[in-house]
Amino acid sequence: MALTACQTSHTSSTAASTAEAGGQAMTSPVSQIIFLDLELSRDSLTKESTVRLLNKTVTDGRMKNLPHQGHENGSGDLQCSLLSSVGQVLYSTAIPDPLANTLEYAAESGELQKKTFQLKQATFTLRAPYYPGTTHLLIEQLQEDKQLKEIARLTL
Repeated sequence: MALTACQTSHTSSTAASTAEAGGQAMTSPVSQIIFLDLELSRDSLTKESTVRLLNKTVTDGRMKNLPHQGHENGSGDLQCSLLSSVGQVLYSTAIPDPLANTLEYAAESGELQKKTFQLKQATFTLRAPYYPGTTHLLIEQLQEDKQLKEIARLTL
């Protein structure tokens, strides 16, 4: 199971302004981390994606500030948001499409080549700060028209 490097957003604002700013993160310091092992699959005919929660672990610790990866979001990428019981976004992060697998190899000419292919199923781990009151995980997928489509709302 691979740990997916995530592009994260943090903000130091009130809960009200957090919701207005797209709800990247709550303001209170967090001393726990949640690890969510997930399975993403995509139907080859309908292209519909489904997500299944495999395991949830909450452990003591703090998230280190991760530098932005510079990844430009593309079709198939995921937007994962931890929600409170009233639907308030407590934390949000973008994840490159786990089903897009890029293979690097040396061509006969000796040059490094890349080939990307689509998997039917993949497991990945979402790591995020844990906020008391977190009850749901919302997963949205970026479509070709650059709109987000909800593919899962999982109860934690």
